[in-house]
Amino acid sequence: SRRRHTRSLCDWSSDVCSSDLDDVGTLTAALQPGDEVVFTAGTYTLPEPVTWTGLGTASEPIVLRGQGEVTLELSAGWVIAYVTGSTFLTIENLHFRSAESNTESGSGLEIDDSSDITVKDVEIGPVNGTALYLSGNNARITVEDTHIHDSWGNGVYAGCGDASCWTEDSVLTRLWVHDTAEDRNGIELDPGCQGVSITDSVVYRLGGYGIVTDSTEYGDRNSVEGNAVWEAIYAGIYARGSALVRNNVVFNTSGNGLLLTDGDRGTAQDTVVSFNTIADTGEEAVEVHDWAGYTGMVLANNVIANPTGRALYFNETGYDDTTYISGNVVTGLVDGLADTYAGADAPYVDGAGYHDFVDAETWDFYPVPGAVVIDAADPSAGTFVPETDFNGGPRDGAAPDAGAYEFDGEGNPGWAIQEGFKDPDAWHARTDDVQGGCCSDKDTGGEA
Repeated sequence: SRRRHTRSLCDWSSDVCSSDLDDVGTLTAALQPGDEVVFTAGTYTLPEPVTWTGLGTASEPIVLRGQGEVTLELSAGWVIAYVTGSTFLTIENLHFRSAESNTESGSGLEIDDSSDITVKDVEIGPVNGTALYLSGNNARITVEDTHIHDSWGNGVYAGCGDASCWTEDSVLTRLWVHDTAEDRNGIELDPGCQGVSITDSVVYRLGGYGIVTDSTEYGDRNSVEGNAVWEAIYAGIYARGSALVRNNVVFNTSGNGLLLTDGDRGTAQDTVVSFNTIADTGEEAVEVHDWAGYTGMVLANNVIANPTGRALYFNETGYDDTTYISGNVVTGLVDGLADTYAGADAPYVDGAGYHDFVDAETWDFYPVPGAVVIDAADPSAGTFVPETDFNGGPRDGAAPDAGAYEFDGEGNPGWAIQEGFKDPDAWHARTDDVQGGCCSDKDTGGEA
């Protein structure tokens, strides 16, 4: 087997790259299985984009990583770093940004026609175009613990717009995406993308939509779970293809919280939208268009709170007898849903609005004791009750709570919504005080 070796792009004893060592394009060309390229701390000014191509293997991956704070800054050109035709390649602990003097528009990091690529602990921004662009046909791309911000394009964009290319079987998790330009989205999966999960991410201050999923062209559905989305000009989450959307908290949007349609490709079947909390939206908190005629459509067990506005709207073809609507807790105007609905005994119940939450004003949408949402969800198999909630704590499968949170005693035991990375382990990391040989009564929220 090939012996792993390391290429250092700077003098190990210096924080500044010497002029004869900072030719990143040359020194990272012709990557081979087992190569590990180490960028020592400093800012690398790139006069032109760099292209990285290498066919690593599962046993001998290619690794490009930073040691300390490493920035790759593009002074001129379209894309900062371009990964193409590659396999088993990891990019770790690097910062990609456009130089202030660079007026050309392009991506921060582009991955094209590649598979088994991992991007982790990376920062992209500010950039003059889309921050992370998944172009061509990609498979098994993992992006985790990555900060994406201040992009003149989308934060993350996957696909070609017309299903002529796609990304499949991939994971976008624990992303921190914010501040996109006007009409630009936080994370967008275009038609053809399938089997992609977007989880535990924080997405806010978007010039367009927060998270967009489109037609999977009858492939495996995409999933959007455990995300916090706010301050989107349009909808927080826009699902216009086959998708599983659950355990998300969406609030404070100028447009919709959730916008659910069949898109323009007619493939919206098996769309399940459940156990989300949506609050404080400028337009309908949840708006559903043209779901009728599709199988496997579910809108269940969501908390929809827009007390002084429009909460839930169906257009004239929003649903039919095959659509399952049940267990939703709704405060605000409901329009387009028949008083007697054949799909469930109770498509929704009246909630207490913001009084169901600890403090909506400070973004704490965890239920208070006695909230209407507690035990209000429909536990039937058709609603796809998840094993965990937004915090990662367990769900009560027999009597689940509506919305993103499962009540676990007074006070939110998990991550507090805020600007920054979500900590999905906050619930697991909590400790039970032990005093005098006894244990805490955490289930009731009391002290030890």
